[in-house]
Amino acid sequence: MRRYLQLLLAAVVLLTVAGFASSAYAQEREIDPNMDRGDRTLPQDSEILPKVIHRINLRGADSFDKVGSEVSATGFAAPTGGTGTVGPLRYHNGPLMNTPVVYIVFYGNWNQTNGSDTAAGQQLIRDYLHNVGGSPYFRLNSTLAASGQPISGNVTYGGDTTDTGSLGLSLSDTSVLTAITNSISAGKLPNDPNGVYFLISATNVAETSGFCSQYCGFHTASNTGVGHIRWSFVGNANRCLNGCAVQTTSPNGNAGIDATISVISHELAETVTDPDAGNGWFSRSGAENGDLCNFTFGHAQFQTSNGSFANLTVGGKNYLVQRLILHTSTNDHCMMSSTQN
Repeated sequence: MRRYLQLLLAAVVLLTVAGFASSAYAQEREIDPNMDRGDRTLPQDSEILPKVIHRINLRGADSFDKVGSEVSATGFAAPTGGTGTVGPLRYHNGPLMNTPVVYIVFYGNWNQTNGSDTAAGQQLIRDYLHNVGGSPYFRLNSTLAASGQPISGNVTYGGDTTDTGSLGLSLSDTSVLTAITNSISAGKLPNDPNGVYFLISATNVAETSGFCSQYCGFHTASNTGVGHIRWSFVGNANRCLNGCAVQTTSPNGNAGIDATISVISHELAETVTDPDAGNGWFSRSGAENGDLCNFTFGHAQFQTSNGSFANLTVGGKNYLVQRLILHTSTNDHCMMSSTQN
């Protein structure tokens, strides 16, 4: 199943009702406005399975918890305002991904003069995906391996293609999927059963089911004419920095792409641990590992030469990416590595 986020007002109402209806759930995890609760409703396009989204940043850009301002720097860290543990995530006996191969359709105009939708911006994304696999950060996902379903924590970057707008510049969920499958059918991307296919849109592209108003990205899986594929939409956060970024000066000098990379991390980690969006790892509320730590960055943060904050260095570049789940036999914790919160 895919999960689809409600409008903010509806979500607040649902949370209020849920809080009174289930004291057990209220004790299970803290409620933070930036944590996606995995609300499940019908998606925009009924022929596509429900999707799992990356909630927008409700506090706006430059309002995130910088180093030292979340919780005590000792021990395990929780999402903002939390108690030290989150979840718990529960395994629902479905497939997991051991060593995924990431493919990208860069959609829209990636040759703009806005300093974000550029060849250099695309290369930042490639560099990250080339290097994050096997890092202590991404190996956190291996703590969610299950019997007969290993997760190595490795990632391979398989390549990308560019579509300047063959389906227009206002995309539905179905259009996103079609753009991906068209690229596979045309031989621009391999048909890889171990693939995770991202469509990353430029700032001039709208995703009409709620990009920038409800979410920053989503992932799902679909049976298509080219087979069963796991896929994700992530838009360039430059289109809505106040909703999908946490700082307007960023480690690599491209606030939109730097923020987009954190969303990619979120969706990729969730695809590894819940590839078919409904029978892998998620909590009682439907939240996946990325959701439970959404827009939290922990105590690995350091200030870079341009004054921005980062918490991860891979391939010689600094990034600010959200934390992921460290799963233990008793608790789940938001971490940057097995020892660093």
